[in-house]
Amino acid sequence: MKHFILSILLANVILLSGCTTVANWFYDDEELEIRRLKPIEQQFTPTVVWSKDLGNGINGFYSKLHPAVAYDMVFAANRQGLVAAFEQDTGKKVWSTNFAIFEDTSWTSFITNLWDDGTPAKIAGGLSVAYETVFFGTENGEVIALDANTGEQKWKVMVKGEVLASPAVEGGVVVVNTGSGFVFALNASTGEE
Repeated sequence: MKHFILSILLANVILLSGCTTVANWFYDDEELEIRRLKPIEQQFTPTVVWSKDLGNGINGFYSKLHPAVAYDMVFAANRQGLVAAFEQDTGKKVWSTNFAIFEDTSWTSFITNLWDDGTPAKIAGGLSVAYETVFFGTENGEVIALDANTGEQKWKVMVKGEVLASPAVEGGVVVVNTGSGFVFALNASTGEE
């Protein structure tokens, strides 16, 4: 019985090792040649027009944060809570808003807050821009809409679950997919569900 099992295992090993050879039986040489990629030849050399720093990045957390471009501006955010708009051509800052949470807002703590980053807002999904509004979500389940021209908050709503991706915006509706499996459709003007 042992010899029978060993011979079956040996036969399987031989068959599996020959899979690549068997796979080549089904393709002709021309088709295999098409599948081989030729080296990519550089067509141009990109140059940095401008660059801005938005803080410490994501500090080792998984994040899909990425900038959005609309209305001749570049909108960017960091996980801590800083959201900013820059002129697309020059990189000049148009506005910035900080959504980090600072516990003490008294005048004496103002000096301390200059060196304190506060509690992170945990902006995780990328930004979406439509209707002259910047939309984004947080790991805390907040969906926030800002005026694209001034950075002023238009509305903020809570949803069930972490917002880990950019909101989808179309037809006056902001669609948010959450980590808890819920999908929410919000009014783009008011934030109402």
